[in-house]
Amino acid sequence: MRSADSEEKYKARRKRGNEFAKLKRLKEPFAGTGIVKLGDYKTRGNLKRKKVNQVKKKAELLTCDFEENNTEVMAACALDNHGEKAEEPQERLDSIVTLFVDENNTEVMTAASDLDNININLERRKLLEDQLQTMELLSEAAGTEIPNHQHGRTRKPWKERLAERTNDWESSVEEFYKAVIISKAYVQNICSHCSVTLKFYTKCNTCCHIYCYECDQKLHSTTPFHQRSHFVNCVGKVFYQGVPVPCMVPSICSACMQNGTCQVQSGLNMVAVITKQGRFDLNWSEFKCSSCKAVNSATESDFVSSGWWPGSPKSKSYLFSMELLIFWKHLSHKTPGTSERKFLETLNEVSKLAGRCHVIDRQTFAMANRFFQQMEYLVEVEIKLRKLFSCMACGDKPLAIHIDGIMKLYRWTSAQGFDLPELYRNVGFVEDSVFEIHAEKINKVKPKVGKVTKDTCGGATYKAGKSDALGRKGLSETGVVFCTCRHGYLLRAVDMVKGETYRHVHYLHDYAYRTGCKFICYDVVCKYWSFAEDISNAIEEFQSHTTKMNPFLSRWHGKTHAWYCQILFSGHWMEGACLTTGESTEQTNAKMARYGSSTKHMGRSNRRDHLTLAMIYSNTEKENRLARLLKKSFTSAQKCVDRYEDDFNKLVDKRRDKLLLAQKTIDERLAQENAEKLQCLRQMKGLVDSGRPSPETLAHGKILNESLNKGKLEIDKLEQAKKQIKSDLDKNIFSILPQILEELKHEARECQNKRISVKTPLSVSQASLEGIHLVIKSLKNRISKDTDASKQRIELKKQMGKYIEKAKNLLVVINPQLDGYEVTLEDCYRGVFPWQSAYDISFQEKFSLIDAWMLFIRSKEEVLQLREEMARYESGLTTNRRKIEDIFQRDHKSDDILVRGKAFIMQSELKRLDGLLNDCDAGNNEDDSDDENDDDDENDDDDENDDENDDDDENDDDDDDDEADINENIVHV
Repeated sequence: MRSADSEEKYKARRKRGNEFAKLKRLKEPFAGTGIVKLGDYKTRGNLKRKKVNQVKKKAELLTCDFEENNTEVMAACALDNHGEKAEEPQERLDSIVTLFVDENNTEVMTAASDLDNININLERRKLLEDQLQTMELLSEAAGTEIPNHQHGRTRKPWKERLAERTNDWESSVEEFYKAVIISKAYVQNICSHCSVTLKFYTKCNTCCHIYCYECDQKLHSTTPFHQRSHFVNCVGKVFYQGVPVPCMVPSICSACMQNGTCQVQSGLNMVAVITKQGRFDLNWSEFKCSSCKAVNSATESDFVSSGWWPGSPKSKSYLFSMELLIFWKHLSHKTPGTSERKFLETLNEVSKLAGRCHVIDRQTFAMANRFFQQMEYLVEVEIKLRKLFSCMACGDKPLAIHIDGIMKLYRWTSAQGFDLPELYRNVGFVEDSVFEIHAEKINKVKPKVGKVTKDTCGGATYKAGKSDALGRKGLSETGVVFCTCRHGYLLRAVDMVKGETYRHVHYLHDYAYRTGCKFICYDVVCKYWSFAEDISNAIEEFQSHTTKMNPFLSRWHGKTHAWYCQILFSGHWMEGACLTTGESTEQTNAKMARYGSSTKHMGRSNRRDHLTLAMIYSNTEKENRLARLLKKSFTSAQKCVDRYEDDFNKLVDKRRDKLLLAQKTIDERLAQENAEKLQCLRQMKGLVDSGRPSPETLAHGKILNESLNKGKLEIDKLEQAKKQIKSDLDKNIFSILPQILEELKHEARECQNKRISVKTPLSVSQASLEGIHLVIKSLKNRISKDTDASKQRIELKKQMGKYIEKAKNLLVVINPQLDGYEVTLEDCYRGVFPWQSAYDISFQEKFSLIDAWMLFIRSKEEVLQLREEMARYESGLTTNRRKIEDIFQRDHKSDDILVRGKAFIMQSELKRLDGLLNDCDAGNNEDDSDDENDDDDENDDDDENDDENDDDDENDDDDDDDEADINENIVHV
């Protein structure tokens, strides 16, 4: 329920929203005139309300005036100024409004162009609003409506709109079918250029005109890429005419040094020009001077400056459009795995359909595209000064780096290809020689073994958990190991020749250490860490790798590990880890895996170059939307703080209620035990007072004495439990939690990697059984909630079966050591164990309480971390922009044309950085006005927002929202 103040504020906002919506409807007919400026409602709300009131007053006066002169107004609408046929009232109103808008549009746009008179827009807008109100009143009196000059959609559900579109197409298919057939028929026509009646003509679909043979030759001799058929002569016969490749004409003749005398003409050599419209066979361009008649052939540099990329530096057989190469770059990375061969076959089919030669050499295209992509890489790195493998939000010292391998990026041994040199050597992928040097250092300490065994943890066996691999038959590379920062930037990659091993992970571990990283995330980090510690102890170079860095087990993979691994290695139980998921590489691998369908057939160097470009493309996409992603993550983290705090408080209250109930139970038991003790003492006193004891009396006294001693022990136990409960209730919960955490870690260390046997201490066996119960319960929840395929359920059931088998083995060891108790498998399922006192907090409750506490702390750390990352990201963009701006200002007027060209290339980077900084500013503005916007968004522009939301449901697939949702779901597992 709203309070009185909030209710008044709500009504006031609602009223302002309605007034703004009405004013906006008044402005719609004049959209695009430069008169109305929307989007500043909050800053100029008072001015707008005054104008609305003025319009209302004038409307009332106009209404009265109209009622008195109703007859004259209708007559004015019915008569024509020239005495011709009368127009309908609606048509007359349309003409008045149109004329008025056209006349004033010209005036206002002229005024807007003059900076000194720009304030006239406000007066002009007021005049237009008044006149529009007049038109509305006239329209209402005439029973008509002023037409809306903008497209207005009715508020219909998305399904109804889709059904209407489908029906419209179904009813119009026959009409379009006939139109296509008619368009192919010959009809007598006139030339669109010279208006001569034609018996035969050329139809250009690009110009959408029909030409006679003379106009066609004149216009299309320099525009060869228009969609038309052939050149024809005066009698309609097809003939050949040489057309040069469109090229920038030099401004100065190199022979006579005169300006503007050169013209392009067709040369003798033919060249195949490849564009998005297919292949065109044109003539090599030549430049002829009209003054000295000198003829110079166009060079490759001339074509490059004109947007053509040569197929070979020396051969003049192919020219590729740079637009085509850029289009192919985006297509190959937006739809990974797209075949280059099929792409060229598509261009061939387009050429064939147009009646042109349809042969494009694939090797020439591949080689030209390869070096074109390298040229773009050099521009990005050397001119735009971009760091393509560095995350601006993380800075020089990333908080965490996640390492993971992907087996789908393998390469067949049969796909050898030509041994080309790598163009991006040691840029994204580590050179084999560099990795081999690192691996040799490890092999001296831990030699390779012939037998390969996979490490297991709990009930799961991990393919990545091994120190050696034997490779796979028929594969030259079995996959790639990537490492990413917590934002998903691909930082480094190592090729797997035989399979994923700890040696690959250790190389990337060394890379993470040199960047100053604090946490290393890995799916089997519990097993890898012992391997890394052995290396650190044996090699001085790697000594600090395990002391200055912390192992991080992700929450998602941690659920398949043993319970003690979840306590000792869980990243969310480590100080400073924030809400890092430790699954960022898994998310990037989901996209990188799609490249496997094409890279498995590539040569070694081509594959590495293509995957390096894929890493660069992925990082660029990530950087371009990082501002929005950080904002969404920050909003999610703020919500997580409240949610985790509520969860933690609920568990604390539940624990307190249980302690209070236990305290009450203890008091009742103490009263009962004291009563039994008093009765026992009375009976013993009666036996003493009865005189000389008999054998029966002595036996009865002995029983009473044993009962009394047993009661004393029970009372002492209850008193101690009561004292402990009272102490827990009096203490602050935050002073108790570290003790509980240390107890859990102590139990986890006792049970870690230990084989349970009869000689194992009973407390260790009991803790292991309690941990197995926790894992079984977690797997049951995953089977019932998280799995969406039978294969996943089968795998999880296999893991649960292994834990159940472990529980049975533990019961065989534990039950003989219990006095008078027997634990069943059903007790293990329910988590009820006889050694747990009714007054104690169970292992599962302690684990849940500590986990909720840790998530609450990590969520607060995440908010602070994201604030730093957003500031660091914006600061990095600002620094880069300032640096590039200084270089541009220094070099854009240089006498050296090469330096001047680099300066102007930087303009595109400045524009990109400005866009990213605008995104950062938008995020900051949202932070400052979150509360106000949350209320206003409920009221303003409901109709427009509903339509936009319908379109979003139909078309939009926002990557930022998907990624933010994935990260949040991983944390909740």
